Amino acid sequence: MYSIIVLLVLSGAIVNAKPSLKETDPAVKESLVKCNKEYNYTLQDFYDTIKKSQPDSRTKEFCYCFYRSLELINDKGMINMNKATDYIRHEYGNKAEDIIKNCLNQKDTPVETSFAVRLCIYKIVNI
Repeated sequence: MYSIIVLLVLSGAIVNAKPSLKETDPAVKESLVKCNKEYNYTLQDFYDTIKKSQPDSRTKEFCYCFYRSLELINDKGMINMNKATDYIRHEYGNKAEDIIKNCLNQKDTPVETSFAVRLCIYKIVNI
C-alpha cells in the first residue's frame, strides 16, 4: 500500500516538473560552464553588457552558445518553440505570453536570432 502511494507521489512530481533557466538547474549550470570556457565570458559579464546596451560579437556568441546548449535554438537559427515556450511560461509568469508573442522571432543568423530573443525578453521583463 505504501509503495503505491510513494509511486503516485513520485509520478506526480515527475509530471509536474517544469523546465527552469535558473542558474541552479543542472542543464543551465552545464551550459554556462561550457559557454564560459568557450568564450571566456561569464553570465554576469553578459548581463552587465546588456544593461549598458553595448553588445559586442562575443556577447552575442555567448548568448547563442547558451541557447544552443539548452536546445532552445539549433544551428540553423530555428527556435525550438515547444521547449522555448515551456521555459518562458515557467520563468516569466504573467509576462510569458507577451514574451512568446513578441520575442520568439527568427532573424538572419542563429547568433542574431538568439540575441534578439534575449534582448526582447530583457526589455519586457525590465519595463
